[in-house]
Amino acid sequence: MRVLCAQHNGEIVIDRPDPMTLLQSTMLMLTASCALLLIGFSARESRWGPALMMLGIVGSLLIIAYNIYEQLPAR
Repeated sequence: MRVLCAQHNGEIVIDRPDPMTLLQSTMLMLTASCALLLIGFSARESRWGPALMMLGIVGSLLIIAYNIYEQLPAR
């Protein structure tokens, strides 16, 4: 996320994106990761089933890591 800083009358204003849009995009990515897990588990007997499950797990972990990174204080 890019944080834009502007100075107005001696105050620093930080412009952040709308939190609802961020929540909706996170939920969309989490839905896609869960769908990969579901499809991969359903096809676990084939060659590509475990690969889809791995992509779903990595996607979920990346979403968690990104949200933790966003909560860290700015330097």
